[in-house]
Amino acid sequence: MICKPPPSRARWTDPLMSAAAAILAYLAFRQEPWTDAQLALAISVAVAVPLIVAETIAAPWRGAPRSSSSYDSILRRAAVKWLGVMGGGFLTLLGWKLLPEYASPAYAPFFAALRPLLPVIPVICALWICYSEWRLEPVRDYAWHTGLALLGNFREVDWSLVRNGMFGWLVRGIFLPLNFSALAVFIGMFRGNEAAALSGDWPHVQGMVIIMLSALLAASIVPGYVFGARLTGTQSDKVEQSWFGWAVTLSCYPPLMTAVFGKWLNFTNAGPGAPAQPEWLHLLQPFPVALYAVSWLILLLELVHYWGEAAFGLRASNLSNRGIITNGPYRFCKHPVYLVKCLGWLLVWMPFAAGGTAWACLRLTLAWGGVCGIYLMRAWIEERLLSDDPVYAEYGLWMDKHGWFAPLGRALPILQYEWRLKHWGKLPLHLKQVV
Repeated sequence: MICKPPPSRARWTDPLMSAAAAILAYLAFRQEPWTDAQLALAISVAVAVPLIVAETIAAPWRGAPRSSSSYDSILRRAAVKWLGVMGGGFLTLLGWKLLPEYASPAYAPFFAALRPLLPVIPVICALWICYSEWRLEPVRDYAWHTGLALLGNFREVDWSLVRNGMFGWLVRGIFLPLNFSALAVFIGMFRGNEAAALSGDWPHVQGMVIIMLSALLAASIVPGYVFGARLTGTQSDKVEQSWFGWAVTLSCYPPLMTAVFGKWLNFTNAGPGAPAQPEWLHLLQPFPVALYAVSWLILLLELVHYWGEAAFGLRASNLSNRGIITNGPYRFCKHPVYLVKCLGWLLVWMPFAAGGTAWACLRLTLAWGGVCGIYLMRAWIEERLLSDDPVYAEYGLWMDKHGWFAPLGRALPILQYEWRLKHWGKLPLHLKQVV
């Protein structure tokens, strides 16, 4: 019997560190003559620094002797890996340049912040890789094999590692611009107007607090898409490579989200081209007690949403295994972020009461259920990917017994993680005796 979950790769204090660093950086620099993009960059760096320090302090290589390789060997390895990293970065830049989506003004904050950094990024990468190769034992990872491929040494290339690395760059290329630009936009919605934003009636204040929490959430995510490295133990061990996994995940983000959530599965009260107005505000207006109760519950769900995202620290990433998190909200539920998103949308838009007629309410509720189904598929895809890691398998089996939804799994065994693990044929040998 598994008595406790495996140790978490991140600390339970990471969300607190991220929030404190972001708030202090915002207060320190909000009055500087900077653009919102520049302020977002400063906040992202401020969040990254304590997380990097914490990961370095906890790194298993601390106290161990440095690499026994000669300096000549270290420099050669570093040069090949630097070439591999630059190759992945160049392909990412090329994708941003060629795809019309990234010419949209929505991504302008990200590219405004990136442009002045481009000349120094290769230098920083070179120094980082050289130090990593000097300090750590040699590992022939995706950067090494990508560098060999670029040098034309195809016979020694492990193409599976190259492919995994390229999918990692694809994850970074898609989600880094999205999250950084969102951070800059959120900052612009309250920067310099904090007092006015937090005055007025409670629903207005609640809405602004949620925007501020969204900014904190974005700030906690951005460093994860930048600082993935062996030195901090935050590299991507495996990245999802199935078309189904990518299609389901990307349907939850622009530009596909516009069609999937805005048209096919639109559970809001908005018609084509019309802005959606949160239903809970006017449906509950005649019931002040219910209105305040729901507003606080929505706020609580947003706090859990932040907690679940920020719990990953420098490991924040979609479609990737960068270390298993078993503390924070993941101590109670394997997918707390998806759960609170679906519950939050149910409370904000109230599709079961927003349609005006019974048929319209049923249609909106079914659309909301379809969106929840997409997130259920995302959870399934992520579990299948992570189940190649024995640590996640141990964690999932422990959650079958001790998680919030353990009683539901006992009533319907098909809902248990153990059933899925056996279905995928991924049950580790050392765990077969305990399930």
